[in-house]
Amino acid sequence: MKNCVFNGWLFLDKPAGPSSNKVLQTVRKLYGFSKGGFVGTLDPNASGFLPIAIGKATKTIKYLENCEKEYEFRVDWSKKTSTGDSEGHTISKSDLFPLETKIRNSLKIIKGLKTQIPPSYSAIKVNGKRAYKLAREGISFKIHARPIKIYDLKMISTNQSNLTDFYVRCSSGTYIRSLAESIADECNAICHVTELRRTGFGKLNKKLISLDSLSSLMHIDSLIEELKPIDYIFDKEIKIEIDYNDVKLLLNGVKISIKKSILDKINAKQSITGKIFIVSYKRDFLAIGKLIKNDFYPKEVFDLSE
Repeated sequence: MKNCVFNGWLFLDKPAGPSSNKVLQTVRKLYGFSKGGFVGTLDPNASGFLPIAIGKATKTIKYLENCEKEYEFRVDWSKKTSTGDSEGHTISKSDLFPLETKIRNSLKIIKGLKTQIPPSYSAIKVNGKRAYKLAREGISFKIHARPIKIYDLKMISTNQSNLTDFYVRCSSGTYIRSLAESIADECNAICHVTELRRTGFGKLNKKLISLDSLSSLMHIDSLIEELKPIDYIFDKEIKIEIDYNDVKLLLNGVKISIKKSILDKINAKQSITGKIFIVSYKRDFLAIGKLIKNDFYPKEVFDLSE
C-alpha cells in the first residue's frame, strides 16, 4: 500500500481497553502508515465515536475540536475513586443509594453548570506537564475551572444494584467523570464511572465501523470506501464551484475573485468576513477560506493529486 494515497475521515467505534493513540496507530498501519490524527481523546476504558483523520484530512482537525459531544455513562454509587472511574484506588465507600426522585432533581441543577474543574487524572497540562503524570507522582497542583455547557442530561435507568445509567449532550471539554461526581454531590452521595461510551460527535453521521471490522478488510478499495471525503465535515458551509483557470492560483495560495454570477447564487448576507467557505473544482475539494466581498482568501489548500 506504500504507493496508495489515502485522504479522508474515518468514523471509528473505539473499543474499551486500548488508548486513543494506540487505536490511531493501528488504523495508520492499515492505511499504509499514512499521516493520521484524531479529535476528542477517549480514556482507555471508554468506547465509542472517535473521528480519525487520514492523510491531508489532518489539516481539518481543528474545525471539529469545538463540536458538542454525546455520551452514555454508568455510575456506581458504592464508592468514590481517585480517578473518578474503575481504574483508581478507593477513596471512600458508602451504602447510600440515592432515590430516583433525588437523582432527577439533581440533574435539573447540574444542567445549569457553567464551569467545571477537570479531574486530576486527565491529560490537561499543568506547567507543561500532564496532570495525570503529576497525580501519579504525588505532586500537589491545582486545575482551574473551565467553561462548559450542558445541553441535555437525563437518567436512562436505575436499579437496586447501586448502578444508574445517564445520557448527556455537552460542550467540548466536558469531563464525564467530573460531571458524575457533581451529580453525586447534589445527591449527597459518592460515585465513580464504571462505563463510558461516546454516542455522538457534533452533526457527524453516527454510523461507525468497529476496529475489528476495519482490520478484517483485505482490499484497498474496501478501506477507501470507509473514508469520508475531507470536506464531509463541512456539511453546512457554503460550497463554491470555481473555473479551471482559478485552480492553479488557488493551489499556490493566491486569492481568487469569484464571479458575480456565482455570488448571486449565495445569500449576500452570508458573504461576511469570518465565515468559512469551501471551494471546489468539478466537485473535487480544493480549499477552505474566507470570502471578503468578491474575493476568496484561502486558509487551507488541498492538492489531492499529490
